[in-house]
Amino acid sequence: MEAELLHRFRCPARRSFQVNYAGREMLRKVEGVYFGPESASWQAVTDAFGGAIQTVDGVGQMAAITIEASELGTFLDPKNREMIDVLNRLWDGREVPWQRRIRSE
Repeated sequence: MEAELLHRFRCPARRSFQVNYAGREMLRKVEGVYFGPESASWQAVTDAFGGAIQTVDGVGQMAAITIEASELGTFLDPKNREMIDVLNRLWDGREVPWQRRIRSE
């Protein structure tokens, strides 16, 4: 029985279990670590970044969020072109504020 439990905790298929219970609780106690949505629209992701803005000495304003998704596909759908475009734009870190405008009906 003990050997079966050890195997379950070492099995790669259970990695999300280990991360969720060990790392999440430690990270949530760290000041300045902001958690974003596990699965969301590009609008919700940009809102999460907006809520995580900090000023860092020698750097200026920045925003970083931790996405706690057990699988990349939970957070990111590669067919969602808008999300890919937003993440690329945010990754570039350009000085000009990112904006998006759509025509409403």
